[in-house]
Amino acid sequence: MGKLGIEHYYEDLLHGKTGYETVEVNSHGRVVRTLSYVPPVAGKDLKLTIDINLQLYAQKLLTLQQKDPTTGLMVTKVRRGAIVAMNPKNGAILAMVSSPSYNPNLFVNGISSKAYAALLNDPAHPLINRATLGLYPPGSTVKPELAIAGLTTGVITVNTIRNDHGWWRIPNSKSRKFRDDRVQGFDNVDIYKAIEDSVNTYFYQVAYGLGIDRLSMWMTKFGYGQHSGIDINEDSTGNMPTRAWKMARFHRPWMQGDTVPLGIGQGYWTATPIQIAKATSVVAEDGIEHRPHLLKDIIDGKTQQPVTFADFKPLSSVPQKDWAIIKKGMELVVEKGTARKMFQNMKFQVAGKTGTSQVYSLTDTEHYNANEVTEHFKDHALFTGFAPADDPSILVTVVLEHGGWGWHAAPFARDIMEYVLLKPTLRPQADELVQQPSPSLADLTKMSPVATTTATSASAKAD
Repeated sequence: MGKLGIEHYYEDLLHGKTGYETVEVNSHGRVVRTLSYVPPVAGKDLKLTIDINLQLYAQKLLTLQQKDPTTGLMVTKVRRGAIVAMNPKNGAILAMVSSPSYNPNLFVNGISSKAYAALLNDPAHPLINRATLGLYPPGSTVKPELAIAGLTTGVITVNTIRNDHGWWRIPNSKSRKFRDDRVQGFDNVDIYKAIEDSVNTYFYQVAYGLGIDRLSMWMTKFGYGQHSGIDINEDSTGNMPTRAWKMARFHRPWMQGDTVPLGIGQGYWTATPIQIAKATSVVAEDGIEHRPHLLKDIIDGKTQQPVTFADFKPLSSVPQKDWAIIKKGMELVVEKGTARKMFQNMKFQVAGKTGTSQVYSLTDTEHYNANEVTEHFKDHALFTGFAPADDPSILVTVVLEHGGWGWHAAPFARDIMEYVLLKPTLRPQADELVQQPSPSLADLTKMSPVATTTATSASAKAD
């Protein structure tokens, strides 16, 4: 039955068992008697954690209505990226959007070769579930986790102050300059300000102090470089680089200069949006690592059985005071830091972290200018955060492909948090029930409403 996603993962539960009977027939093929009968066993129904109204709302956030400058007509622009909304208390996925997507109804009665070719050749890759398979440099979203590693290992303390005026260099070397995003740099940077203003030079030093062995070991504890554990098979491990990985991949030894960009989530490091969400939830839960999951209940006839998932091993070695330090820094991000303009006049406290991930490298003499590069060379915009900060019930991770600075992704997370915490009774309008197609399929098929009221169809859309 199931080919992908939740239906494939839980095929055995959904499918049931086929019944049969053994009969005796005469020479004319007529049944004389029944020798045995085994009745069919109906498959079980599954109830998912997905909130269909939130799913549709998040999906709508990634579509824009714009006027075509040539025709003057309003057209729908689908933004490329992914949104993951999670309950950080238990890992339940409340919404998981990959954009652009496709209409699964195309496959019900057999898809035409023309439509399938359009999907396969679409440069926007609508068949990829970006939430669990999309690989991106995590950028500065990983700085809270790196700070935890630095504090716990003694590489930094709450009193550590840095003054690097716009760039940092490997000590006692003539290495290249690793630059900050602000030319003049930052003065008197402690751990709070380092997270608040996302000070790159501070975290270059943290990464250097940790070294690749400790850094990769600690980030693995947060789930990087591993399957997230979500209950679908389409789940990438991303890449948490190590010495052994580089030797196997490039046949070259690990260099100190390879470690430094990992301090800002760049270099060889790649992650999926679900991994970033999971790592953020570990911070939100003070070291408890819940398994992200989509299954909520198993329904067998009139019996509805809740499903629980075992947690991963907690980060018990981290002192409670260190979690408090990091979460305070993340609160400052939205109060007066890199996301302050996006979270003004909020009715609840948010803790978050912006991230801007480069898709190509710059030399020492080059400077990035978004207005001078083509779209596929523009930075990715990321944001991850949770609310309310002191007792979080909603966590949102957003990745906008080639979206620019990280704060561009913050409004999407803010809107979802407000939707969940302040306006939970909103219902989607009728026109929101239409799955937005990939742009290349717009002229191949007239879109029809997708069944989104059942648990299995709601999850299948995300794949």
